Amino acid sequence: MVMRISRPMKRAGTKNEQFKKRVPTALLPLLRGKKLSIYLPETTAPDSATYMVTVTLGDMITFSLGAPVSRLAKVRHAAALGHVEAFLDAAQRGPEDLSHMDITSLLGEIHKALLAQYEADPPARHKIVVDDGVEEWSELSEWQDMITDAEEGIRTLTPQGRAAAVARVSRIVDLDAFLSARALVLSEKSYRDLVEGLPATLRRVAETLAQRSHGNYATDPYAAQYPQWKAKTTAARRSTDEYVKTFDDLFDRWKAADKRAASTISTWRGYLARFTKFVGHDDPHRVERADALRWKDALIAEGLKKISTTYLAALNTLYRFGLRDSETTGINRNPFEGVKAPQKAVAGTRRLPFTRPEVALILSAARKETLAHLRWIPWLQAQTGSRVAEIAQLWAADSFPWVSVRSLVARAFS
Repeated sequence: MVMRISRPMKRAGTKNEQFKKRVPTALLPLLRGKKLSIYLPETTAPDSATYMVTVTLGDMITFSLGAPVSRLAKVRHAAALGHVEAFLDAAQRGPEDLSHMDITSLLGEIHKALLAQYEADPPARHKIVVDDGVEEWSELSEWQDMITDAEEGIRTLTPQGRAAAVARVSRIVDLDAFLSARALVLSEKSYRDLVEGLPATLRRVAETLAQRSHGNYATDPYAAQYPQWKAKTTAARRSTDEYVKTFDDLFDRWKAADKRAASTISTWRGYLARFTKFVGHDDPHRVERADALRWKDALIAEGLKKISTTYLAALNTLYRFGLRDSETTGINRNPFEGVKAPQKAVAGTRRLPFTRPEVALILSAARKETLAHLRWIPWLQAQTGSRVAEIAQLWAADSFPWVSVRSLVARAFS
């Protein structure tokens, strides 16, 4: 079982959060030195564009999340963790044998990815001056040379020759990074088959890009020849089954992780029930900031007090918990972040302190009481400045920093 890191890490010398995870010792001989590529979201939007981070594997997988402490850093960390765990799970299962159709569809993925990267602005042809005059040069001609060299390496039918072939075309496509980005660890046979099919695929890409460079953007004649790649179900996808589905699910996870008094749990569950009824659904993932703001306004309209420290604080705490453990809860934003209900107290409505005569009256009345709680609590409050709830839950064996409860009782009734 792969261990999780629940949150981004700090690194000295930078404000950006870091992703850091140890590679299991048993996998180091297989993975050390290989490249791992991960696609991270550029924003927190569900349909955000992505960018690729590539790292060389060693004892630790470490890279920058490209953002300081923020929701974006947490979202990127969750995306990275899901992919890293899927990749490590694939490595733990062992190298995978793919069918001929799977290999062909993977080559199609390479074809499609390279066209998407280059066809909008294909490698152009340039005129360069040499000793004998002017010659035409294109990066695509460099590609052709690399592909030819790769074919020669593959014809040796040796692992060394295939490794040299992969290295030669790495400027066009980094095969290890391509496979790791899809959480694939191939068997020796499948890797060999993929490498042997690579030059022909790259020649097709170069041919299509050459047409694009001359303004021909007709349908790519090779795209339909590749079967659709069907990714295997990975741990990253299976983990979505663990995500919270309802508000009660989120609340129960928070309750188990963050021990609170029974009164707080009961009260907050009531706040949550009111909000669920207000938004009209039971899905915490669908809540937007606009929903939080509308609820705040509705509570103010009801004339309720201390909204920020009660209703809003409860929901804010639940979402902050969900965001903190986003890898397992699936919560990737906190719609209650920064939502407050400033409510100034009306002049003359605050509680006033007791006057000395009022204090004397209360304590005198307490001395006459025969029930223990009515007799002792007011005097212990006067001795300590504590609230009723704080005194009422004390035991005789409890003590304040400076004196025991028994001593206070003795002093109060001496």
